[in-house]
Amino acid sequence: MQLLSMWPSDCGHRQRHRLYLTPLVVMQVKPGKGHWVDEVSSNGAIITLEDNSMWEIASLDRIDTSLWLPTTDITVMRDPRPVDDFKYILVNTEDGEKAHAKYMGKH
Repeated sequence: MQLLSMWPSDCGHRQRHRLYLTPLVVMQVKPGKGHWVDEVSSNGAIITLEDNSMWEIASLDRIDTSLWLPTTDITVMRDPRPVDDFKYILVNTEDGEKAHAKYMGKH
């Protein structure tokens, strides 16, 4: 938590105010092993994992993800060279296929 102190300029008297700023958590992504496919939707365009996280798959990788089955073991990794919003890679640990993915939140 960050502390920000300020002197308001619009007050007739000088009184110090403190604002406590807390970090905003936009998304909770757990990179790592131990995930598996719960559902494949839209011909491989959307992958839902067992933790209810939803992932949009880059168009060039959908030919592979359309064939992924429920219970396929997945490792989630940060992409070292992300393109646009596709900041993660889903790795099918059973056959080594990789898919560039954008985190869409949980459903």
